[in-house]
Amino acid sequence: MSATDVTPGRVPESELRRATFMRGYVPGNELVIDSSVRLHQSADDDLDPISYEVIRSKLWNLNLDHGETVRRTSGSFPVADSNDFNATITTEIGEGAAFGPYTWFFAGYADLSIKWTLEHRAANPGIHDGDVFIHNDPWVGTNHQNDVAVFAPVFWGDELFAWVYNCAHHSDRGGVVPGSLNPAALSVYDEASLFPPVPIVERGILRDDILDIWTRQSRGPAISSLEVKSQLAGVNMARRRLLEIIERYSDRTVKGAMYKMLDDSSRIVGERLARLPDALWRDERYVAGVSPGDTRPYKLCLSYEKRGDRLRVSNQGTDPAVGMLNFTVGALRGSVVTGLFHALAFDLDMCGGGLLRQVDFDIQPGTINAASHPSSVGSSIGTIASCAQAQVLAAKLVSGDPELARHGFATNGLHTLTAIGAWGTDQYGGTYQNSILDTIAAGGGAYPDRDGLDHCGSAVGVSSPIPDVETIERGMPVLCLYRREVPEAGGHGRHRGGATTLSAWIGEGSTDSWMVIGGLCPSVTMGRGLDGAPVSTAGRNLYAPDSSVRDHLGRGRVPADPGALREAAPALQRASKEPRPFTRDSVCELLASSGAGYGDPLERDEAAVDADIRTGRVTVAEAERVFGVAMGPSGVDAEATRRRRATLVHARLAAARAPRHPVDGTSAAVEGATQPLASVHLSEGDEFLICARCGQRLSEAAGNYRMGCREGEVRLPEVSELLEDPIEEVGEPIVLRQYLCPGCGVCLDAELCRPDDVPYRDLEVFTPSEVGSPP
Repeated sequence: MSATDVTPGRVPESELRRATFMRGYVPGNELVIDSSVRLHQSADDDLDPISYEVIRSKLWNLNLDHGETVRRTSGSFPVADSNDFNATITTEIGEGAAFGPYTWFFAGYADLSIKWTLEHRAANPGIHDGDVFIHNDPWVGTNHQNDVAVFAPVFWGDELFAWVYNCAHHSDRGGVVPGSLNPAALSVYDEASLFPPVPIVERGILRDDILDIWTRQSRGPAISSLEVKSQLAGVNMARRRLLEIIERYSDRTVKGAMYKMLDDSSRIVGERLARLPDALWRDERYVAGVSPGDTRPYKLCLSYEKRGDRLRVSNQGTDPAVGMLNFTVGALRGSVVTGLFHALAFDLDMCGGGLLRQVDFDIQPGTINAASHPSSVGSSIGTIASCAQAQVLAAKLVSGDPELARHGFATNGLHTLTAIGAWGTDQYGGTYQNSILDTIAAGGGAYPDRDGLDHCGSAVGVSSPIPDVETIERGMPVLCLYRREVPEAGGHGRHRGGATTLSAWIGEGSTDSWMVIGGLCPSVTMGRGLDGAPVSTAGRNLYAPDSSVRDHLGRGRVPADPGALREAAPALQRASKEPRPFTRDSVCELLASSGAGYGDPLERDEAAVDADIRTGRVTVAEAERVFGVAMGPSGVDAEATRRRRATLVHARLAAARAPRHPVDGTSAAVEGATQPLASVHLSEGDEFLICARCGQRLSEAAGNYRMGCREGEVRLPEVSELLEDPIEEVGEPIVLRQYLCPGCGVCLDAELCRPDDVPYRDLEVFTPSEVGSPP
């Protein structure tokens, strides 16, 4: 049954403005809905297993068809070719029963759009059979203004039975920059306009006035109209099909199946949470590049506090909103759901509503990740960084559970979004605004028991492709010089992150075409490793306004690799965030981010390193320097490797800072210990946090184990030649800090930080007296 109570009434106008239009909509446990809307809440609660599975499968496939209808009828490049959309079926009050396999963070705010509409549109203008609502207001519940939600009530008789919902990225929603993603925005007034939910279809009749208002904002009104109508086609198909299912199986049976989907998902997530120790896991990280003139690092914080079968999420400690990096509480909620899907709900058909029943939010408003109006929220860059943070923190949450840990992984690709927007006159003489989306083809994060997947995409969805080269060349005035795998780009670790891709492009067929690089500073990478692995590259974007590529092509030579490109374009350098011409002689090269590693690289299996060398993933020099593997004439020299690894461990311990709060060096038994982290266990008797490898005591149970570690600090280029030193880009020293067990020298955890930062407490295990107490 529903986890939210419903009370007849109407939300006061003053509360609407305060709760929604300034700080963001956060529904309570009780919805206040005008009595003119009758909700269908009658359900069979004793479905036989076969009927349940048949109906559940039908709802899931209906939702897939809903998404495919949107994709196949949309002329939008991000939707049709990169699956930047999603669809869902919800209950009468907006709880998501099934979400599609596309962009997942829409799942965390689909219910917000519906619940807000129930509370604030039921009385005026009303919610009727045949209505369809549209909006793009991040403070109600979208990611940014380009993500447009279209959703419709499904009535059975005179009762509101369910909702069908989709949200899709639109190519241009107006504003001062083509494509609407303004890297220089300082407030929402520098961005595309906001529209809270309004009915675009009333009782089955399309409102031309609302459609005109909507498309009038866009530089491409024709494609904007098609984008909206593709989403209308999706909800119309889904509503019709859902009614057919209800007619076949009865309203009470279908509603019972929907409630059971939510109940089962909630129960299973709760059971998985209950298996974990009661503790708090925290991630703090720097993000840089909030505007073209501001590269200073700012702090993004997230914590998961688990007690019993519930999880409490907080953003406390995050810096105040700044520049164009910000996003609203709805997008934060969406990023958290995205991260938790992987770790706790991997087999639950993406039932976002069931997952959300087990999660509470403690939000500090006015911050980067819960921005208050009128902060800039249009970029989407902060949301992608938050998805990476939420996903790796979720993997850390389950890392000590042998079964659940297999579903967690280090940071996946697209973790440090650097978007390339292009606009102007296309090769056909018309106007265009689009993006080169090759950064999606990034490496996957490593798992605790295996390497990450190569160029697999991002963690924000499981079906986000990159378009074919021919598709990009048809839609934009560009030519592709090459797309190549970069096998050596995977993040180091006991298990390595996946390889990424590299592509190069020149302008073609236009004398009025422009590009801009938006996004974060890649030197301050979001590619966080797990269990002691270092960071992975965020990629890079290089640009040259002039090149001799055309001369090479005229002589029948294609600069089809990085070396040949640099011969033809020696002026290639890091792209700035100001608009630059992208015409016949312009060239850019895009390296997508790689997946991060899992575990200390010195623990990598010798045979795996040998295979890495043979496949070009690691050089012999890296094998010795990073993995401590010594090669002989016929392969790995096992004895020499053992000695070299011992030497490297001794050297990094000797160079590291002594523990800030050392404890008695007596070791505790590792076997039988509670495992809040893969690398740090709670000793038998719950007295100490200990090294999971050797049992070395690191701190008392209520302490900060990092304070008992030796601290090694490494400049990023020493980790990998693909990593840049942040001081050259952001003007501040940022290093990789490694927390080393003072006993065995294994790296237990690693983070990017300023050299003078005090180690924050990433793990707080609750003492027996605290367990079960309210947060």
